[in-house]
Amino acid sequence: MSASVIYGILKNVTAVTDLVSTRIYPGKAEQFDVVPFIVFFKVGTDPSDTKNGVSTLDVIRVQLSLYGSDYDALETLAGLVRTNLDRYSGTVGSTEVQSIRFLNEHEGPEDPDTDHHHFIQEYSLRIKR
Repeated sequence: MSASVIYGILKNVTAVTDLVSTRIYPGKAEQFDVVPFIVFFKVGTDPSDTKNGVSTLDVIRVQLSLYGSDYDALETLAGLVRTNLDRYSGTVGSTEVQSIRFLNEHEGPEDPDTDHHHFIQEYSLRIKR
């Protein structure tokens, strides 16, 4: 569910796709992919308890890893991703997103084999089930 939401939003942002094209991957990217690219995955799910049924609202934590060879361009990409995800609400495909909240961002280690820069962003998604 969170994978289709993240991809569904970012693939429709021209400023993002101008930089990464279709290189927005759930889980992992190809080992020698062209940069820049984005990889995202679910970190965890916190269900909303109900007295007698399954959760009707989940808070899903998602981590995005952004990779690129040019630090300034990667910083621009990170800003674009945050601008388009933070506080987003609406329907993506058939998934109702109550809100997306930016949690934090930090730099990851550079890849020693490629010297690619690495930014990590984390978000929480409130998803109605």
